[in-house]
Amino acid sequence: MNDFVSQNVTPVRLESCGKGETKPRAVNTTEAGRQLNRRVEMSILPVLANEFA
Repeated sequence: MNDFVSQNVTPVRLESCGKGETKPRAVNTTEAGRQLNRRVEMSILPVLANEFA
């Protein structure tokens, strides 16, 4: 997320969430599946009008 901030994205617009345990993309019975499930999903939220005030 520091990369986004260094590109002038306001930190309040950034969200991150680890989803590997609660929303796996693959089965956890193999190493390949566990590797696919190790992830963090990030979102950049829209700019609010009052951010420019």
